[in-house]
Amino acid sequence: MTGRRSVRNGAAGLWACRAGNSVIELALALPILLLLLVGIVNYGAAAYRQTAIVNAARTGIEYVARSNDMSAVAEVVAKALNTDPSTLTIATSQFCECGDMAATCGALCSTTPPAVPQNVFLTINVSEPFAPVIDIPVLPYPATLSARATFRMQ
Repeated sequence: MTGRRSVRNGAAGLWACRAGNSVIELALALPILLLLLVGIVNYGAAAYRQTAIVNAARTGIEYVARSNDMSAVAEVVAKALNTDPSTLTIATSQFCECGDMAATCGALCSTTPPAVPQNVFLTINVSEPFAPVIDIPVLPYPATLSARATFRMQ
């Protein structure tokens, strides 16, 4: 009987000993916590850069509105982003409206007498490829960040 009792006490003692449980729990939870931290850092960097791109597009629109010079928009936007202009894709476009309807630019709106001038709008689209701070292939990131700014010229 004493042999059985010692085996039973040994098994109970094995379950009662919890000295290494916290190390095992940390080993299981640490990769998940690190992945979460990397995701927060990368998405924070993407949000920060997206805000910078929106502000740079607005800066480009303001520059054109003040100087009426479309040729230097790329340099102005790149300077606002503090980056090389070759890494950016910048597209400008102009469109016109008569009221809420699209119209051909250069004509008067004759929908109601008397004819009124058109509303002329300028749009700047800025896009830039995004490289995460810490690249982990498992986590999806936006490949390209982009922004659009529109300004009514007349």
